[in-house]
Amino acid sequence: MSIKLTLEIDIGPDQDPEIRAAANALLSLVMAAQADGRLELNSPTIEPPKRRKPPQRPPLEGTPSEQWATFIAGMPERTQRFVELMTECSPAALTQSEAMASLGIAAPKSIGGLTGSIRRWASADGLSLPWSAYKESGERVWLWHGFDDSGANIEPPSHLAEVDTKPAGPITYDEYFASLPDRSRRFLEYLERVGSSSVKAAMEALGISDAKALGGLTGSISRWGRAAGVQVPFTMTRIDGDRGYLWTGGDLDSPSEEQATTAY
Repeated sequence: MSIKLTLEIDIGPDQDPEIRAAANALLSLVMAAQADGRLELNSPTIEPPKRRKPPQRPPLEGTPSEQWATFIAGMPERTQRFVELMTECSPAALTQSEAMASLGIAAPKSIGGLTGSIRRWASADGLSLPWSAYKESGERVWLWHGFDDSGANIEPPSHLAEVDTKPAGPITYDEYFASLPDRSRRFLEYLERVGSSSVKAAMEALGISDAKALGGLTGSISRWGRAAGVQVPFTMTRIDGDRGYLWTGGDLDSPSEEQATTAY
C-alpha cells in the first residue's frame, strides 16, 4: 500500500505562531521519516526552460530603393562593400576575380557564401535583389541594375530576366558548400575528414546535445542539395549496430531515390 501526499506550505513572517509551529513539526516528521527509510520522497521534476522563438523581422517601409537602403545598412561591412563594388562598376558587370581582390577573399566558396547570405536575408525581408548574377567567359559576374528615380526596381536586361526570377542552383559542389550555414559546412567537413561517423560521435564533434537537432541539420543539407540538383554527399548507415553517416562524396549528379530517402 502506498500513499501519495502532496504538501504545499507557505509560511510568511506574519503567519499565526500556532500554524507556524504545526508546520515546522510536520516538516520535522517528514524529514525524520525520510532519514530512517520509512518515507521515500521523489526528486522534484525540473522542466527545462522553454526557448523563445526569435521575433519576426519588422517589415521594411518606403519605396523599394528605401527598403534596400535600410536592409543593406544592417548588413556586415564586407557585404556593404561588395554592393558598393557592383554600383561602382555599373553599367559594366563586377567579376568574381575583381570582387575577391577588392574584398581580400582568397577562396571562391567564401564569395559564394557572402552572396548566398545576402540572397537568403533579402528573401526573408521580401526583397528582390537589384542585380543579376550569371557567368561570362566562364567567370561568375554580377550586374547591378538598381532603382529608377522614383525608387522602383529597374528591370534587368531581357536576356538576364530569367536569372533574377529563377536563380540558378550552384554550378559546382564548392558553390553548394559555400551556400550552407556554418554548422552544416562543419558537419560536411567533419564527415569528409573521418569518412564515417556514428550519430553520437558527430554530435560530440559539432557540440550538439540533441540528436533531433543533428537530424534537422542533416535533413536541411539533404533538402537543399536535392533542390540545387547536387548529389547529397553522405548517406545514413549502421556503425556497430548504431545509426551513423557515411561520406559518399559530392558531384554534380542528382541524388538517387535511395539517397534522398536515407539522407534523413
